[in-house]
Amino acid sequence: MTFRRSLLTGAALLGGAASCTTNQSGDLATSKTGDLAYPLAERRAPDAELVAACGDGAVFADTGAIDRTPYLQRLTATGTKVMWTAGVDGATAVRVDGPSAAPAGVREAPAAAVLDGAASASNIEYESSVDGLEPDRVYCYSLVADGQPITSPAGFRTAPAPDSGAPVSFVAFGDSGSGNGDQLAILDQLGTVPFRLMIHTGDIAYESGTLAELEDTFFAIYAPLLRSFAMFPSIGNHDDSGMFRRVFDVPRTGDHNWYSFDYGDIHFVALDTNDFGSAQEAWLRTDLAASDREWTVVFGHHPPYSSGEHGSSTDLRAKLAAIFQEHPVDLVLSGHDHDYERVAPQGGVHYVVTGGGGRGTRPVGTSSFTAFSEQVLNFVYVEVQDGRLLLHAIDAEGTEFDQLLIQH
Repeated sequence: MTFRRSLLTGAALLGGAASCTTNQSGDLATSKTGDLAYPLAERRAPDAELVAACGDGAVFADTGAIDRTPYLQRLTATGTKVMWTAGVDGATAVRVDGPSAAPAGVREAPAAAVLDGAASASNIEYESSVDGLEPDRVYCYSLVADGQPITSPAGFRTAPAPDSGAPVSFVAFGDSGSGNGDQLAILDQLGTVPFRLMIHTGDIAYESGTLAELEDTFFAIYAPLLRSFAMFPSIGNHDDSGMFRRVFDVPRTGDHNWYSFDYGDIHFVALDTNDFGSAQEAWLRTDLAASDREWTVVFGHHPPYSSGEHGSSTDLRAKLAAIFQEHPVDLVLSGHDHDYERVAPQGGVHYVVTGGGGRGTRPVGTSSFTAFSEQVLNFVYVEVQDGRLLLHAIDAEGTEFDQLLIQH
């Protein structure tokens, strides 16, 4: 139960924000269930193996301030990037090694100050790129200054090699960044499923994705997860574009907010649905056509199909539906409506709205395309292995209330 002990630290950083009355209060528990014909999700802490092998990544109290604790970006089969913020006396390198039972050889990747975020020198953003690692292997890392560790080791696992057939599991959720009890309830349940990476469907930090809001309602809350698991976000309508690009180093090209990446046998595509124009459409067609992975998962903020308060983004649907069918895309994940909805397959493509990540809930009805819908705080946990993709919908009290199976 290491994760749950860490969770208390994340909650304490909020300074009582969980009782904020300006945030909507959501439905923690489902009132009904959908399809539960398949095995329920296994329950265990996602970081249990990593903590046992490496440690909990604690910051040493006598080594100076680290403001934003280390978080992983660009996690691949052969490397990752570690980012954090600190003052001028912050860490000078990231030290990486294998667990004691399987030494990988100590290496140090120098840190680079990439952006001074304040007039004072107490909020400098640092990054360190680590490469040359082996696929699907646990590594331990710590921050060091002048050769001495200033954090205890934390662990991460590199992505599986392509075409390895290795199982992949991930969580996805959106509309989370409120800093209230709803968000903490979902965080608590995220610590009960053994995922490998995280997907965010947008609206990361309310109300407008400022740096202060990101620090308070994203980094402070998810710190116990971010130190060991990479988060791949899509941008929402409440997110600031400049800040999105500043704090998330995703594999995009240029100044766009859309990008794609491969993880094991899955090709992931993150869309910017705030402004889906001709340039992004052309990129998407080229990107999907070039993929050689067995599975394709697309995620973005606005839902092409939805029976919630905002409803379907029909203009977006008109542009995307045919592209998704042509290539084809297996699963499309969206947020924006603060609910859960599983859509009946549309031209062979499966659509799911998971916008119940912590900003309250809103009413959701049904439409001709609805397979199941519920007004409830939620996230989805997805397992992919042996030609099948199984999605588990889980509420804020830990109840699995709906499933989706896709088979190849």
